[in-house]
Amino acid sequence: MNTTAIYHRPESEFAYLFEKDKMHIRLRTARQDVRHVQLLCGDPYTLYKEAWYQRRIEMDKILSTDLHDYWQVTVSAELRRLSYGFSIESFDGLHVFYGAHWIFPFGGHYLEMNNNYFRMPYFQEADRFKVPEWVKETVWYQIFPERFA
Repeated sequence: MNTTAIYHRPESEFAYLFEKDKMHIRLRTARQDVRHVQLLCGDPYTLYKEAWYQRRIEMDKILSTDLHDYWQVTVSAELRRLSYGFSIESFDGLHVFYGAHWIFPFGGHYLEMNNNYFRMPYFQEADRFKVPEWVKETVWYQIFPERFA
């Protein structure tokens, strides 16, 4: 597994609110290096009580480029706050946990440590990007004057 190609950045195009209570979470891996990716997610304050890290949500491969594969899943949270990490299994049999503090062997105490997870502290409506209505009917032109010389 090429661990240097694994990439996720919270509160960016890799983790964003797209509806009032739904998030898209994405992960990048090396092309044809990973068999499947699963999301471990739940309320940050119930990690020990509910052990939600034992439930996994399968992520879909949505795009492949020459260098990378991109995985995505849509999740929601009842209380509008979320902690999450990734279970990544490669074709060579390596199984790892990827969280806020990088990559660890999957299982054991790494999954039980609350600070190892990425976080979306609260789903704020102000954080959600909304396209203004007037943009949908607009024709855009890009003029590059230096190319007319």
